[in-house]
Amino acid sequence: MKSLNKAGIEAQTRQPLDNLVHTLEMAGAGMQALTQLLIHVTAREDLATVNRVYAEYVSEPYPNRAAIIVSGFAREAMRLEMVAYAAVPPGTA
Repeated sequence: MKSLNKAGIEAQTRQPLDNLVHTLEMAGAGMQALTQLLIHVTAREDLATVNRVYAEYVSEPYPNRAAIIVSGFAREAMRLEMVAYAAVPPGTA
């Protein structure tokens, strides 16, 4: 995986969503299995970009979602962090 330390908010949004798509596919599911996504950002002004990229990955019915503004992360260059929950039916992987 490439380093996101110096990447902009679009790349820092896209990478975890790409990772999530891959993880769900490996579990035999897709983004429709997503039940909740918590998005932590360090700058309110980044939310427009985060929302635009998010819309490329998630469609109706939308999962529960929260966007939370935080003061920072352990790596200063990181501007976004996501926590995802999904319901994958047994025996799909």
